[in-house]
Amino acid sequence: MNKELIQARKNLLAGREPEINLPLYLQGLAGYYYRMANYNLAMQYTTFAEGISEKELELTGKEEEAFLQIKKAIADYCGGEMNPPEQEKVLTGLWKLRDAFVLKMQNLTAFTDVFYLHEYAMKRIAPAKEETVAPVNTTEATNEILAFLFAPEQKDALRENISVALSELPIRMTKQKFLEWVRNTSAAFKESDPESIYRAFYMLRSAAGLISPTQEEDEEELNETLEFFGKLHYSGMDDKTYAEAKQRLEWTTQKLVATGDLYCQMTEVLNSLLILYFTEAFVSAEDIRSVECCRQALRLAIADGETDDEAYAQAFGAFEGIPEQLEEALLTEEAAWEQLSIDESLVDAIMQRVLYTRISYAKKLHSTSLFAELDGMEKQGDYEKELDAFCMDFEQITEQSDRAVNRARMAQVLYHLPVPFTKSTEVRDYIFAAFDNCHDDAEKTAVLRALRAYAEDR
Repeated sequence: MNKELIQARKNLLAGREPEINLPLYLQGLAGYYYRMANYNLAMQYTTFAEGISEKELELTGKEEEAFLQIKKAIADYCGGEMNPPEQEKVLTGLWKLRDAFVLKMQNLTAFTDVFYLHEYAMKRIAPAKEETVAPVNTTEATNEILAFLFAPEQKDALRENISVALSELPIRMTKQKFLEWVRNTSAAFKESDPESIYRAFYMLRSAAGLISPTQEEDEEELNETLEFFGKLHYSGMDDKTYAEAKQRLEWTTQKLVATGDLYCQMTEVLNSLLILYFTEAFVSAEDIRSVECCRQALRLAIADGETDDEAYAQAFGAFEGIPEQLEEALLTEEAAWEQLSIDESLVDAIMQRVLYTRISYAKKLHSTSLFAELDGMEKQGDYEKELDAFCMDFEQITEQSDRAVNRARMAQVLYHLPVPFTKSTEVRDYIFAAFDNCHDDAEKTAVLRALRAYAEDR
């Protein structure tokens, strides 16, 4: 526990001598983030390196280069003999690498969103392709879903459960009816701040598959598979095409999950490494001495050759209880940070801009949002412009894609919109109409199975 930091924080909250206490507080925070990042990096990189050596994680050309860059930066850090210009050069390289990781994950997310629409469409025809389908009674199906939604034990999750039901029930509304639904329900976003409006419509665009993946060289197979699905017609699909589509979809799912997991692990390591490079110049000698066990664990992890289990046990044995204490201390200080009204002009006047900025970066890198933007303003959205752009893009893309995929787009968007119902009878009427207007027993069977599986997991 850093008593000087705690006292500086108390003084800042009381408004006492900020020109003296702010530097003390920032330096104390730098020490906390530095130490926490050391422990995290040692554990994260060791796990990551084991995954590679045991073939649980597969690296391609670009990923191999990124891994080697991270490994070298860790080696440089553990060596401890870099001068400031050398450190800055490494930091710049790591920053650029993280930017590349963020773009990669955005592209993987775009692929996942679009392929999910095809997975949705495939599930609707699966019962007819793989078994004999029995007729579905509309009244019985409606009552079964209502019994789950309005069960006493589901009271606190009612709106979430209705949203899930909307995303699974058969969609038979026209495009214009759907866009009217979007306009009416999204009106709830109007009074939100511009950042929240942008995020809300970004989520709708993502759910509708309006964000197209970019054509990257290392994603040729995904692009080729996406082109294959883009040409499919789900109504009347023959058995041969269905079998190929199912096989391709299974491969795509495995590919996206494995690649996403790889980049999440690499970014986790990279975030901790960036915190080290951001804060090391501002921490005390005691902070540096206190994490020698972390550097020793990292030296073992980056060393070539056989793993020294005894040395690992000794290094990690010194960790016991410390990461948990640091995490608790950081939670306290991050909550306090939100209460501090730090005068930006004071930060510049007392020449603390660099440290202040790096603490802000460290806070974001330490958060649960692995791919948080470090620099720049949050994107802003104007409600009317965002709504009009969404409706226009939705109309355009649905002119080019199969009806089953367009229904999937609608279903996923409905999940992310506010629930419009105010009475249980409105819910009942919607569910009944959804089944009654659907004349495909295979789809109705798929819907019931999906909602039963969801209910069992609750």
